[in-house]
Order: sequence, then structure tokens, then C-alpha cells
Amino acid sequence: MMAHASQSSAYSPDTLSPDTLVANLNQSETEVSKQQLSKILTLKKTRWSNNQRIQIFLYAEDSEAFNEFIVNQLGVFPYQLRRHWKRSGFSGRASPPVIVDSMDELIERLEATPGAIGFIPQSLMTSELQRVTISD
Repeated sequence: MMAHASQSSAYSPDTLSPDTLVANLNQSETEVSKQQLSKILTLKKTRWSNNQRIQIFLYAEDSEAFNEFIVNQLGVFPYQLRRHWKRSGFSGRASPPVIVDSMDELIERLEATPGAIGFIPQSLMTSELQRVTISD
């Protein structure tokens, strides 16, 4: 893993806008459509094309910026996603996103978890993550 703890710790949550969708470097897909991303975030798509389980990681303090991203990119409201995550978690159909407490932990979990996906600021990209382009 790349050293990034001191870099990301220096930022306030306001400057850590999650503007970049990233995945674990071992995940083979580098582009998802808005429809595919919607299915991933609503836990309807739980595996990548290589059959690797998708694990979503989110940074709790970035919830406002993440919410704005979701509304702008997918046209759904965050409360709809949260409600869906709760239902899916209770039913056992899929695992809801893992919410982490720091950007450092988010990046570490994304780097260490095959099939992981999450949103981070572009400025915090590491060599063990890859950007995932969102297409129409």
C-alpha cells in the first residue's frame, strides 16, 4: 500500500469531495454505465463480470458530497439508497456498503479488498487503485 496517511489526514472533510469512482486494482472493469452503477449501489449487481464479489466502501464524513454525487449522476435520492441497503441487509440478499470513519481507512480497505469499489478525491489516488469511468 502506498503511504498516504499523512496526506489525507491533512485535509478537512470539506476538501475530500468524492469526485472519483475507484476500484481495487485487481478488479478488471474500468468502465461502468450509470445503469450498472445504479445496480451496484442498489445491491442488484453483486458480482463483477469475472465473478468477483463487489464490496462497496464509503466514507461517512463525505456523506453530503456523496449524496450530491448520487443525485447528479444517478438521479436517485440518498434516502432511497439507504432504505434499500437496510432492506437488503435484513433480508440477507446482499451486503450493504461498509461505512468507514476516515479517508485513510477507506483507501486502505479499497486497496486491500479484491472487488472493492468506492468514491475518493482524485488527489488521493494510489497505484493500487484504478479509476472507473462512468458512462451514459
